[in-house]
Amino acid sequence: MFDKRPSSEKTTILVVDDNTNNLALMSNLLEDIYQVKVTNNGVTALTIAQSENPPDLILLDIVMPEMSGYEVCKHLKSDAKTNHIPVIFLSAKAEIQDELKGLELGAVDYITKPISLPILLSRVETQLKIKLIQDDLRNQKAWFHSIIESIPDVLLVTDEQNVIVLCNSRAEEVFGYRLKELHSKNMDQLILGDKGIRKNGSKFPVEVSSKNLPSLNDGSVCTCVLVRDITKRHRIENEVRAAKELAEDANKMKSDFLANMSHELRTPLNAIIGYSEILQEDAEDLKLPQFGLDLKKIHTAGTHLLYLIDGMLDLSKIEAGKMELYLEDISLDNMIADVGNIILPMIAKNNNRLIIDCESNLKPIHADAIKIKQVLFNLLSNASKFTHNGSITFNVKNAIISGEERVLFSISDTGIGLTDKQMGKLFTEFVQADTSTTRKYGGTGLGLTISRRFCQMMGGDITVNSAINQGSTFTIDLPLIAK
Repeated sequence: MFDKRPSSEKTTILVVDDNTNNLALMSNLLEDIYQVKVTNNGVTALTIAQSENPPDLILLDIVMPEMSGYEVCKHLKSDAKTNHIPVIFLSAKAEIQDELKGLELGAVDYITKPISLPILLSRVETQLKIKLIQDDLRNQKAWFHSIIESIPDVLLVTDEQNVIVLCNSRAEEVFGYRLKELHSKNMDQLILGDKGIRKNGSKFPVEVSSKNLPSLNDGSVCTCVLVRDITKRHRIENEVRAAKELAEDANKMKSDFLANMSHELRTPLNAIIGYSEILQEDAEDLKLPQFGLDLKKIHTAGTHLLYLIDGMLDLSKIEAGKMELYLEDISLDNMIADVGNIILPMIAKNNNRLIIDCESNLKPIHADAIKIKQVLFNLLSNASKFTHNGSITFNVKNAIISGEERVLFSISDTGIGLTDKQMGKLFTEFVQADTSTTRKYGGTGLGLTISRRFCQMMGGDITVNSAINQGSTFTIDLPLIAK
């Protein structure tokens, strides 16, 4: 996990002594085991220690020209780049105060001359083992620090008195305190319920999670706390909520407007349609065929407009939640016969053939009969409109889907069919397959949308399968008992 010296690479020892004989002696003693570097002055020793490849240990004489060993050690220990290098003093100065001074400056050992080779090797090996452990711990600490700094949330560790003993720099950013200030704070000064408290006293929304952990030192329990500043999330949620409420209000206003306008338009339209029928009869009695043709156009246009207004009214009621279901027990055999008799003239208009293929002993359903008929009429009329000199098959059967009894109405035609792109927007209000279809066949783009909404209100749905120039199949899936 952590960087360690390759086994093939020798440990480096720097020997610093102004005596050439001592340097030669130390090199001979150590070079079989270690890689040895030597210098006869303290300035050069500092340069080597601060290089890209510093020594693992320094054997340092005290009495030297230019800079004493004590001064070298002081410089080494005051520099973060070199303060981890262990220093062992080698000196002829055998007074106790000399040794104490060396240790106080940060040396790890003090050996007096003349030097015993076994003692020197033993102490060097011991200090190198200690350094290896310290390096490993330092690497672990750096690794741990990089982990807690990579956490995007605030990380706080508290002791049993709820005082912060560790935190990452994210805490500085969020709470506005310096790290040193945070280390003396009680958690209650930063977190109050679901609110965080900044240094300036301002509060902000937070999410807090915590976990108790055993302390590494005395067996006590510490707590690791993660704090997430959710100010931005709250702002976005509030903006989304406000936009949603605004859209809902606008949609309700639209639905109310459509419902009111549709109601207001139906009254004069019904009068126009009714009077056109009366005038057609009068024109026929007065043998005025040209008037009759014009009046028929008025009647057709009025009927189409009324159909469009009824569709808008239905859609607005559905969107406003005002569309109601009138549930009753329905005999499917009777309903199918009624629908077939009414739709037959429309199917024959384009020289199409109607095939009714229904399963025997169909179970009755409990649903809204008027809405089911409206859906069936819409699908059958669409099949007739987009099919010429072909056939339309009306199939009804019972089925069990996911353990539930249901009824499936399938209406298949041999008409123009649909592409995948056209099927993708088929049930969108006011949208038809494409503009060319609208120009050629007409329509409002509301029929399928309303039909699907009706089915969904009763716990069902409409699906479609189609291939271009091969026809389409629309399937209504309803439960036996509307939900």
